[in-house]
Amino acid sequence: MATVVGAGSLSAASVTFSDTLNVDESKPNVISFSKFNPALGTLTGVRLTVTLSMPSVVVEVDNDSTTAANVTAKFGTLGAVGFNTTELTNSAAFEAITTDDFVIPTQNQTFNLAPTTGDSTNVFDNTGLGDYAAFTTTVINQGEVDHDVSPALISNYIAGSGAGSPTQLDLTLSVDFAANVDVNSGGGAGLTRLNAVLPTATYFASVTYFYDVSAIPEPSATLVLGGVGLFGLMGYRRRR
Repeated sequence: MATVVGAGSLSAASVTFSDTLNVDESKPNVISFSKFNPALGTLTGVRLTVTLSMPSVVVEVDNDSTTAANVTAKFGTLGAVGFNTTELTNSAAFEAITTDDFVIPTQNQTFNLAPTTGDSTNVFDNTGLGDYAAFTTTVINQGEVDHDVSPALISNYIAGSGAGSPTQLDLTLSVDFAANVDVNSGGGAGLTRLNAVLPTATYFASVTYFYDVSAIPEPSATLVLGGVGLFGLMGYRRRR
């Protein structure tokens, strides 16, 4: 999606491209935008936003062992996370958008679980007693918002320039969410279990190009100038 913002007869303008993907953990998630078209004017700035969002997750643990257990349930990007772009994103302060911006801090909680109360090993909280516990994670919003690329690098975002594609800017996110349980003591092998249904995460990206265009006279000014010319011509004819 592209949005163009003009400023009447002013020379400053901007155009924004944005897109959203449902995260697929099995492959890189790529959002691509067209580079700046120099026919629009002179590029003066580039602003990037890239975010990863996920609703809260209910993490459940259930002890089906006849021995009490102390466990820690965890959720986060416990697997690999990766982010890269086809052009450098360093700001004027030398800060870049990197993988670190998308690493979700691990959320965890420790429980003391009673021995099994007789519920099935395929059912969580069948009895609602002390062999079951759960916690809900906070909503996840990671990434960078309104990140201004250094003026020294913005020429790479012009079509025909840069290290990557001459026409396209790619922003790629790879992420692996994971939930697991550590049995700190007690329990039984394979009988102290975890369950977490992960909702769909979303990956959003946008790029805004700021640029200067040649000033174009307002239509009203053109009409005034035309009117002045017409009256001048009429006056000239009368004098003849």
